[in-house]
Amino acid sequence: MIKPAEDHNILLSYQTAYRFPSTQQQWIDLTVGSGTLIGGNKVIWEAYDLINNPGISAPEFIANPANRIPVTYKEVKPESVVSYELGYKALIAKNYL
Repeated sequence: MIKPAEDHNILLSYQTAYRFPSTQQQWIDLTVGSGTLIGGNKVIWEAYDLINNPGISAPEFIANPANRIPVTYKEVKPESVVSYELGYKALIAKNYL
């Protein structure tokens, strides 16, 4: 916080945040109805041979088989966010009625 004058403040802030994939997001292997939910871990994708043979996203395939959208493997990594904030605060009146 920088205070250039009485009752005037300039605020500066910097933050970093991380989110790591949960165990379920990485390792789930669950048959649900006509499909299977699988996690993002490469071991599971290799078990279904989806690294070389991409799967197909079910909602698009069921609605219109001509619109097959392949689901390719993407490594699961931690997400990170960097945030900067700049603000100004001043006291307009010392007494309120």
